[in-house]
Amino acid sequence: MTTAAKVISVARSQIGYREGANNNTKYGKWYGLNNQPWCAMFVSWVAAQAGASKIIPKHAYTPAGAQWFKDRGQWHSSPRAGDIVYFDFPGDGVNRISHVGIVEAVQKDGSIITIEGNTNSAGSREGNGVWRKVRKTGIKGYGRPKYTRVLKSNTTIAKEVIAGKWGYGADRVNRLTRAGYNAAAVQKIVNKLVS
Repeated sequence: MTTAAKVISVARSQIGYREGANNNTKYGKWYGLNNQPWCAMFVSWVAAQAGASKIIPKHAYTPAGAQWFKDRGQWHSSPRAGDIVYFDFPGDGVNRISHVGIVEAVQKDGSIITIEGNTNSAGSREGNGVWRKVRKTGIKGYGRPKYTRVLKSNTTIAKEVIAGKWGYGADRVNRLTRAGYNAAAVQKIVNKLVS
Protein backbone atom coordinates (compact mmCIF):
# COMPACT_ATOMS: atom_id res chain seq x y z
CA MET A 1 0.00 0.00 0.00
CA THR A 2 1.53 3.28 -1.09
CA THR A 3 0.41 6.36 0.80
CA ALA A 4 1.50 9.98 0.83
CA ALA A 5 2.46 9.52 4.48
CA LYS A 6 4.89 6.73 3.57
CA VAL A 7 6.57 8.80 0.84
CA ILE A 8 6.86 11.78 3.18
CA SER A 9 8.27 9.58 5.95
CA VAL A 10 11.04 8.25 3.69
CA ALA A 11 11.82 11.79 2.50
CA ARG A 12 12.00 13.07 6.10
CA SER A 13 14.47 10.34 6.97
CA GLN A 14 16.89 11.87 4.46
CA ILE A 15 16.87 15.46 5.77
CA GLY A 16 20.45 16.36 6.63
CA TYR A 17 22.05 14.13 4.01
CA ARG A 18 24.92 15.98 2.29
CA GLU A 19 26.53 15.27 -1.07
CA GLY A 20 30.20 14.56 -1.60
CA ALA A 21 32.49 16.30 -4.07
CA ASN A 22 31.15 16.81 -7.61
CA ASN A 23 27.52 15.86 -6.83
CA ASN A 24 28.52 12.47 -5.45
CA THR A 25 25.38 11.01 -3.82
CA LYS A 26 23.81 7.68 -2.98
CA TYR A 27 20.82 8.79 -5.07
CA GLY A 28 22.96 9.27 -8.19
CA LYS A 29 24.69 5.93 -7.59
CA TRP A 30 21.34 4.20 -7.17
CA TYR A 31 20.02 5.83 -10.35
CA GLY A 32 23.15 4.98 -12.33
CA LEU A 33 23.90 8.62 -13.13
CA ASN A 34 26.13 9.84 -10.30
CA ASN A 35 27.93 13.21 -10.26
CA GLN A 36 25.00 15.02 -11.89
CA PRO A 37 22.33 17.38 -10.55
CA TRP A 38 20.24 15.07 -8.42
CA CYS A 39 16.98 16.64 -7.20
CA ALA A 40 14.86 14.38 -9.44
CA MET A 41 17.00 11.35 -8.64
CA PHE A 42 16.34 12.04 -4.95
CA VAL A 43 12.56 12.08 -5.56
CA SER A 44 12.87 8.88 -7.62
CA TRP A 45 14.92 7.18 -4.87
CA VAL A 46 12.36 8.17 -2.22
CA ALA A 47 9.58 6.76 -4.40
CA ALA A 48 11.45 3.47 -4.81
CA GLN A 49 12.10 3.15 -1.07
CA ALA A 50 8.44 3.87 -0.31
CA GLY A 51 7.14 1.38 -2.90
CA ALA A 52 5.80 4.19 -5.07
CA SER A 53 7.77 3.64 -8.28
CA LYS A 54 4.61 2.87 -10.25
CA ILE A 55 2.97 6.16 -9.26
CA ILE A 56 5.98 8.50 -9.21
CA PRO A 57 8.19 8.41 -12.31
CA LYS A 58 11.84 7.47 -12.16
CA HIS A 59 13.48 10.51 -13.69
CA ALA A 60 16.64 12.61 -13.63
CA TYR A 61 15.40 15.37 -15.96
CA THR A 62 12.79 17.48 -14.19
CA PRO A 63 10.75 18.47 -17.29
CA ALA A 64 10.33 14.77 -18.08
CA GLY A 65 8.90 14.09 -14.62
CA ALA A 66 6.45 16.96 -14.92
CA GLN A 67 5.41 15.75 -18.38
CA TRP A 68 4.80 12.25 -17.01
CA PHE A 69 2.18 13.64 -14.62
CA LYS A 70 0.70 15.92 -17.30
CA ASP A 71 0.33 13.01 -19.74
CA ARG A 72 -1.70 11.11 -17.14
CA GLY A 73 -3.97 13.99 -16.18
CA GLN A 74 -2.35 14.20 -12.74
CA TRP A 75 -1.03 17.77 -13.02
CA HIS A 76 -2.51 20.28 -10.57
CA SER A 77 -2.20 23.93 -9.60
CA SER A 78 -3.11 23.55 -5.92
CA PRO A 79 -0.98 21.45 -3.56
CA ARG A 80 -1.59 18.52 -1.26
CA ALA A 81 0.82 16.76 1.06
CA GLY A 82 2.62 14.04 -0.91
CA ASP A 83 2.47 15.92 -4.23
CA ILE A 84 5.61 16.21 -6.33
CA VAL A 85 6.25 19.92 -6.85
CA TYR A 86 8.08 21.27 -9.90
CA PHE A 87 9.84 24.65 -9.98
CA ASP A 88 11.10 27.18 -12.48
CA PHE A 89 12.88 29.81 -10.39
CA PRO A 90 12.81 33.31 -11.86
CA GLY A 91 16.17 34.82 -12.73
CA ASP A 92 18.18 31.60 -12.43
CA GLY A 93 19.17 31.58 -16.10
CA VAL A 94 17.18 28.41 -16.86
CA ASN A 95 13.87 29.15 -18.54
CA ARG A 96 12.15 25.82 -17.85
CA ILE A 97 11.24 23.50 -15.01
CA SER A 98 14.59 22.93 -13.33
CA HIS A 99 13.96 21.67 -9.78
CA VAL A 100 11.66 19.25 -7.98
CA GLY A 101 10.74 18.32 -4.42
CA ILE A 102 8.10 16.60 -2.31
CA VAL A 103 5.30 18.56 -0.60
CA GLU A 104 5.39 17.77 3.11
CA ALA A 105 2.62 20.17 4.15
CA VAL A 106 0.51 23.08 2.91
CA GLN A 107 0.35 26.16 5.12
CA LYS A 108 -2.62 28.49 5.64
CA ASP A 109 -0.85 31.36 3.84
CA GLY A 110 -0.59 29.25 0.66
CA SER A 111 3.09 28.46 1.03
CA ILE A 112 4.25 24.86 1.03
CA ILE A 113 6.75 23.00 3.17
CA THR A 114 8.89 20.76 0.98
CA ILE A 115 11.63 18.20 1.25
CA GLU A 116 14.12 18.63 -1.56
CA GLY A 117 17.39 17.12 -2.68
CA ASN A 118 20.21 19.14 -4.25
CA THR A 119 19.29 22.38 -2.50
CA ASN A 120 20.77 24.39 0.38
CA SER A 121 19.85 26.83 3.13
CA ALA A 122 19.36 29.59 0.53
CA GLY A 123 17.02 27.38 -1.53
CA SER A 124 19.22 27.04 -4.60
CA ARG A 125 18.39 24.42 -7.23
CA GLU A 126 22.10 23.48 -7.18
CA GLY A 127 22.75 22.85 -3.51
CA ASN A 128 24.59 20.50 -1.23
CA GLY A 129 22.05 18.24 0.41
CA VAL A 130 18.53 17.28 1.42
CA TRP A 131 16.74 20.16 3.09
CA ARG A 132 13.29 21.10 4.34
CA LYS A 133 12.22 24.36 2.66
CA VAL A 134 9.28 26.75 2.74
CA ARG A 135 8.35 27.76 -0.81
CA LYS A 136 5.86 30.17 -2.32
CA THR A 137 7.47 31.28 -5.59
CA GLY A 138 8.77 29.60 -8.71
CA ILE A 139 6.17 26.84 -8.47
CA LYS A 140 5.07 25.62 -11.92
CA GLY A 141 2.71 22.90 -10.74
CA TYR A 142 2.16 19.69 -8.84
CA GLY A 143 2.23 16.08 -9.92
CA ARG A 144 -0.30 14.14 -7.87
CA PRO A 145 0.57 10.46 -7.48
CA LYS A 146 -2.34 8.03 -7.31
CA TYR A 147 -1.76 7.03 -3.71
CA THR A 148 -3.62 4.12 -2.16
CA ARG A 149 -6.25 5.48 0.13
CA VAL A 150 -7.30 3.55 3.19
CA LEU A 151 -11.07 3.74 3.36
CA LYS A 152 -12.98 3.46 6.61
CA SER A 153 -15.28 0.48 7.01
CA ASN A 154 -18.86 0.88 5.81
CA THR A 155 -20.02 0.42 9.42
CA THR A 156 -17.84 3.33 10.58
CA ILE A 157 -19.16 5.48 7.75
CA ALA A 158 -22.74 4.44 8.56
CA LYS A 159 -22.25 5.66 12.13
CA GLU A 160 -20.93 8.95 10.75
CA VAL A 161 -24.02 9.17 8.49
CA ILE A 162 -26.28 8.68 11.52
CA ALA A 163 -24.38 11.47 13.29
CA GLY A 164 -25.08 13.75 10.33
CA LYS A 165 -21.48 14.10 9.14
CA TRP A 166 -22.25 13.27 5.50
CA GLY A 167 -25.23 15.52 4.81
CA TYR A 168 -28.66 14.38 3.69
CA GLY A 169 -30.47 12.96 0.66
CA ALA A 170 -28.84 13.28 -2.75
CA ASP A 171 -26.06 15.43 -1.27
CA ARG A 172 -25.07 12.55 1.03
CA VAL A 173 -25.12 10.03 -1.84
CA ASN A 174 -22.93 12.31 -3.96
CA ARG A 175 -20.48 12.98 -1.13
CA LEU A 176 -20.15 9.28 -0.27
CA THR A 177 -19.67 8.34 -3.93
CA ARG A 178 -16.99 11.02 -4.47
CA ALA A 179 -15.18 9.75 -1.37
CA GLY A 180 -15.11 6.20 -2.79
CA TYR A 181 -17.93 4.60 -0.78
CA ASN A 182 -20.90 2.55 -1.99
CA ALA A 183 -23.77 4.73 -0.79
CA ALA A 184 -26.34 1.94 -1.09
CA ALA A 185 -24.24 -0.45 1.02
CA VAL A 186 -23.72 2.23 3.66
CA GLN A 187 -27.47 2.97 3.70
CA LYS A 188 -28.28 -0.71 4.35
CA ILE A 189 -26.04 -0.61 7.44
CA VAL A 190 -27.62 2.67 8.52
CA ASN A 191 -31.07 1.06 8.27
CA LYS A 192 -29.95 -1.90 10.43
CA LEU A 193 -28.35 0.34 13.03
CA VAL A 194 -31.36 2.63 13.46
CA SER A 195 -34.06 -0.10 13.42
